Amino acid sequence: MSTPSDAGGVQAIRDAFESLDRNDIISHFTLPDGDAEPYVVCCDVGVDSFNAYIRLEEENENDKLLVELQFLELDENGRLSIVDLPTTTHEAVSAEFEDQFIDSFWYSSDIAIHRSFTAHRPGACDKAPDVAFGPLGSTPHRGPPPEGRNIGEWVTFAVDVAESQPWASIEHSLLWWSNYAGIQYGLGIKVTHDGLTMRYALYDFEVPHAANTLPPPIAHGQFSQADLDMDNPVMISIDTHRVLAIPANMPLPLGKMNTIEVNLSHVMEHVMYY
Repeated sequence: MSTPSDAGGVQAIRDAFESLDRNDIISHFTLPDGDAEPYVVCCDVGVDSFNAYIRLEEENENDKLLVELQFLELDENGRLSIVDLPTTTHEAVSAEFEDQFIDSFWYSSDIAIHRSFTAHRPGACDKAPDVAFGPLGSTPHRGPPPEGRNIGEWVTFAVDVAESQPWASIEHSLLWWSNYAGIQYGLGIKVTHDGLTMRYALYDFEVPHAANTLPPPIAHGQFSQADLDMDNPVMISIDTHRVLAIPANMPLPLGKMNTIEVNLSHVMEHVMYY
């Protein structure tokens, strides 16, 4: 593996983005159902320069990232690429998963919802989830945040949604999250352009696994609109104590069940109406 030379630093990244043709990007990802190759923005990008670019752009109130962080990927060789776009279907899946999660949780007064915030890891490129969850400062009986992490950055469950993005790229993103201090679970969802087929994999990051690999998923599968059976829905379940960072021997907030169960069949059903 080569070491990125970081040629040009932040300004080179900015110049590369400013030279992009938005119509060309959209055309690249407008394909029949299937995977699109990453759209390469520039090469030889170092982690420090990438993170500095993201932070400078986020601090510029008069500007906005041409492509938001959750749709970018910086690989180990310094290749910076766009891997997906915020299409109607992509955004609908993210929004509907969040709604189904909160409905299962009953209400959101005890849980933090993180939408596309910038997450940091020492020595790694910054990343943003499509949606993520964690404890609030006011969550009763929760434990302390991990060392070096404030409560506003404490994610225990991260969700990555893809449409054109290859599954291997989703796994690459979830591997990043598996090394995020305080994380418990990660979920990858890949949906077709029409929203009628969904693949998913749920990971418990506390399951022992080799370095630089994901553990085996605790739930995974693929289903289509034609398979929907609301009497036998596709469900995923995670531990409420762990998502809220509450020790197992402490009580949950009033009205909360021991598990949070999210109905993925309902996610697909609702996405079809967007």
